[in-house]
Amino acid sequence: MPKNNLWKRINSIGGWISYEDFLVFSTLLSYQNQMNVTGDLLEIGVFQGKTSVLMGYFLSQKQSFHACDIFDKRPSETRNAKEFDLSYGKGVSQANFLRNYKSFHSKDPIVHACESKVLASSVGSNKFRLIHIDGSHLYENVILDSNLSLELLVESDSLLIFDDFRQPHTIGVMVCVSNLVLSGRIEPLLFSRDKAYFVMNPRKITPDKLYTEFTSIGLKCVFDEVGPKKFLRLIDSKVSIPRDWKNFLVSLSPPILLQTLRKVKQKVR
Repeated sequence: MPKNNLWKRINSIGGWISYEDFLVFSTLLSYQNQMNVTGDLLEIGVFQGKTSVLMGYFLSQKQSFHACDIFDKRPSETRNAKEFDLSYGKGVSQANFLRNYKSFHSKDPIVHACESKVLASSVGSNKFRLIHIDGSHLYENVILDSNLSLELLVESDSLLIFDDFRQPHTIGVMVCVSNLVLSGRIEPLLFSRDKAYFVMNPRKITPDKLYTEFTSIGLKCVFDEVGPKKFLRLIDSKVSIPRDWKNFLVSLSPPILLQTLRKVKQKVR
């Protein structure tokens, strides 16, 4: 499916992903396929499935998409529960996620309806070529997700992506990502406005090789360094964003705000 058509379609699903990150995701997953990087795909924290649906388009027949979320439950920890209520309200539903995902893909996702801290026992021996962390923003939980992901990734050219790494309300993600840059456990690859991209033991997927891939589709990026670490940083892009304005504006709105507006609309009726 052409990227512009896919972008318009997934914007009918609640959630958040910028057009630039949509292009980065698509390019990285496609490039992994070209380089024969094998492994399943995993998202920790799927909300209504916007990014999950995108990832599902890049699976081979032998690969599966795994979704980890507590869905209709609340986190067991008090601090995590408060953050969950503030960020998502009642916008997370397993039935809604599955309905969205299945409307795009014939192959069902493998659902792990649990907190990510017990995910290891659920995924078993599966290994992953890309893991997207978009769950709890609390530092102690992001660290757990990060450490687990490093164990689950395939040996080389696999990708670990963090969402919300520099938002005012997600300091825990920012600290975890900052520590990971200099840890030596995984290499920084690219930083966008919202996401941090890392690559495990890069052989075929490197900043130098991807620079050409990104710039060829209109993404403007520059090389940057922190100590000995060299990576790409996305800056103001030249890409033209195809927009279905109603769905685009909805996709930018926090779910708790959308729920409030729907209730007001129902009362007015």
